Amino acid sequence: MDYSCPLCKADLSHRRLKRVPLSGESSWLALRWHLECPGCKGAIQSRQHQTEKAFVAAVLILPLLLNSFARVIGLKGSFVDFLAIVALTVIGAFAVRTFVISKDWERYVPFRENRL
Repeated sequence: MDYSCPLCKADLSHRRLKRVPLSGESSWLALRWHLECPGCKGAIQSRQHQTEKAFVAAVLILPLLLNSFARVIGLKGSFVDFLAIVALTVIGAFAVRTFVISKDWERYVPFRENRL
């Protein structure tokens, strides 16, 4: 995944980005905001890959389905089962970021305000 700024091409992979409220928003309770590049102070926004969106949905739904199925058939889960599910989730997230998402996928794009 490419973590460079789309405006100045600075590497943002290990940088903390500042959230800046849009004009007209309160500085302490902003509902609309953008990220600010620490190098060029340009307005950028984060972009999720489609696989990441699907993975988040699977992480939320799969344990719920497994617990519901186990309750229906009368199984009682142990702490080891819980740790196995958490470990598989972490390994899956790592595998998706490492092997599925291409190296040239741009994480950040220039900011565009979406009007509803």
